[in-house]
Amino acid sequence: MLAVIIRLLLSQLTVLALCTLSAAQTREQSNPCPVVSVQTPAGIIEPGARVKFTAAISGGDSQGLRYAWSISKGKIVGGQGTNSINMVYSGYPRMTATVIVSGLPAECKNTASEVYEFIIDPGPIKLGEIAGSGYTIDKRLLSNIERETRENPNAQLYVALQFEVGTSDNFMRRIRTRIANQLKKTRIDKNRITFVMADKGDKSVRFWLIPPGADNPAI
Repeated sequence: MLAVIIRLLLSQLTVLALCTLSAAQTREQSNPCPVVSVQTPAGIIEPGARVKFTAAISGGDSQGLRYAWSISKGKIVGGQGTNSINMVYSGYPRMTATVIVSGLPAECKNTASEVYEFIIDPGPIKLGEIAGSGYTIDKRLLSNIERETRENPNAQLYVALQFEVGTSDNFMRRIRTRIANQLKKTRIDKNRITFVMADKGDKSVRFWLIPPGADNPAI
């Protein structure tokens, strides 16, 4: 008699376990967690061209979702809040695009990132310039120079000074010293700065970031 009762209990427990498993599978099938991924552009992208990144949602319903994008380099110029953004390539060979998707079930992963590396020589990157006889670097440009050189520790800062034809060597050296003293505020190692001077007609100073392997700009 005891054996019969035990068999009945085991049978009922088995049926209950199967029902519970079936219900869980039904819930999982009715509301699965979609997989969020970021698709990167294909092919070669030229400097200044627009680059497109797209968020892909697979295995679930993508209706009513919201998208928040961020990128490590460059500038987003369209598509923020949608599943696809356009950004302008800033000249750096590597960037990361990250999307956060709102509207997914709370237990689902809602973010994804993808790294895109350009397979072209980025060349020199112009940080800015000053013109006229003052030869004074404004705070905004100085801050930009400091930030970019700090974020790219293997790059060189290339400073091209232009003067009117016939300018004396003594005057050009004085201006070079003036610019160097202003750059000291950025705390850039002087060994990372290259100065070139030429008297080709205009009064200007141009600042370039030179990534490893890139050629210096012509002046």
